[in-house]
Amino acid sequence: MPFENFYKASDEARRRWWKCFGLAFLLFTGYWAFALSALPEVEVDRDAAEYLITEAFNKTERVRRADDLCRYLPLPEQFFFTTKDLPQSYPNSTSVVYHYRSDRQPEEITPFFLMWFNSNGWKNIGNGSMFRKDNQIVTIGISKPFDVMTGYEIRCTETE
Repeated sequence: MPFENFYKASDEARRRWWKCFGLAFLLFTGYWAFALSALPEVEVDRDAAEYLITEAFNKTERVRRADDLCRYLPLPEQFFFTTKDLPQSYPNSTSVVYHYRSDRQPEEITPFFLMWFNSNGWKNIGNGSMFRKDNQIVTIGISKPFDVMTGYEIRCTETE
């Protein structure tokens, strides 16, 4: 029959492609296995890093008070802590910045802070984003707007 060779050739071509694909997969897997095994292991002493951050935060009483202010500040729902920056100390003030993410927009977040600060004796000194009580200042701002999550930062400052 004239088509017997056609099907036989087609089957052989299919087998060749599967062999090539299998070989390529094995080479790819072997390459990455070798590459990952050859990478040097980097050991991070997390306890030492945490200790350095803790020491930086506990250096002075003013840093501790600014950090406690940010740490224990009530937060609205769906407001997630991400990181905090090391304290920035100046001759007359010390600031600590806490970073958060939320899927809520600033228009939803601002009223929560306005109500809390006003009911606890804080004075609004900056368009609903900066509040002062005695020698402490809290500033709430947007750090990085994203498509789904918005980045917020809360800066707590204590002055002399």
